[in-house]
Amino acid sequence: MRDKKGRFTKGIIPWNKGLTLEKPAWSKGLKLGKNPEHSKRMKIMMNTPRMKKIFQENQKFQYKNNPNWGMKNKKHSQESKDKMSKNRKGKPAWNKGKRGLQISWNKGLNYKLPHMKTGKTINCVQCNEKIYIMKCQKIKYKKSFCSRKCAWLNRKGKISPIKGKILKPITRKERETVISLWKNGKCVQEIMREKYQRKRIKEILLESNITKEEMSKRGNEKIKQRRTKQIFPMKDSSIEVKIQNFLTKLHIEYFTHKYLSEINHAYQCDIFIPKQETEGVIIPQKTIIEADGCYWHSCDTCKLYKKLKGELKKIILSNKERDKLRTKELVEKGFKVLRLWEHDIRVMELKDFKARLKI
Repeated sequence: MRDKKGRFTKGIIPWNKGLTLEKPAWSKGLKLGKNPEHSKRMKIMMNTPRMKKIFQENQKFQYKNNPNWGMKNKKHSQESKDKMSKNRKGKPAWNKGKRGLQISWNKGLNYKLPHMKTGKTINCVQCNEKIYIMKCQKIKYKKSFCSRKCAWLNRKGKISPIKGKILKPITRKERETVISLWKNGKCVQEIMREKYQRKRIKEILLESNITKEEMSKRGNEKIKQRRTKQIFPMKDSSIEVKIQNFLTKLHIEYFTHKYLSEINHAYQCDIFIPKQETEGVIIPQKTIIEADGCYWHSCDTCKLYKKLKGELKKIILSNKERDKLRTKELVEKGFKVLRLWEHDIRVMELKDFKARLKI
């Protein structure tokens, strides 16, 4: 039994307990197909439009779901084949007088039939090609083009509509807001988010004795700040993963891609191990492990950079010099730096790694 809120309750007696029906059901004691009254009622019920609809829906459902419905996956018997052939005698075949494959009635016709047309045809401004535009498609510009190429060719060599137009003069409110944002430590790109044009911002800042070099310097600083929060690269290399697996086996705590802001040439190291003293593991000094690839960090044993030419060679050689600078700065700050080459890591085992770490 349920209460007013729809919850089940105990101890409440239902209203219909012990009551019996005064009149028995009309179909009680009747057997299907034998009683003439029952068959009459069933016929009347089946002839109603509602019951016909239900019967048709059931037939469709059975045909869809049942693979053996009707003649699906079955064969006609010889008797039924003879009956069908007798019925067809004297009647002409549907494909009599027709040769080859039958072509559909709408082959070769465009989908833009007169009864299907809802839009209009427009000529392209550049190449005069016909374009069909539906009613639902909104034309943003007065001129219409069939492609981006046509639009670009039409604009080529023409003067822009904004050129020579005088912008509205800079208001006092604008000047005050831009200067206040600059004083709060925001760069030009951040001020632009307040819906101010770059040209206007630069004009206001130049008037208040702020040089272009200062603007660019602040912008670069902001980019560096954002770069510290990003993890690059997103996926660890196979060499780095191998060293990480060694550290987990040795039960050593480590961090990947930690930003080291202590040095002048700040960067994200591959693996950083803090000071720790656990059972069987004692690391008294902060250690940094760098897994250097033989190609990008110009390994002296492999010498892959010798095959390169031009600017790419300069970039790869500069990477090596930068690595040396960083190691020097880190050692001065009290870090222990361990640089491992790719060709060594590929062959390395757990014992070799433990010996290099000096645990």
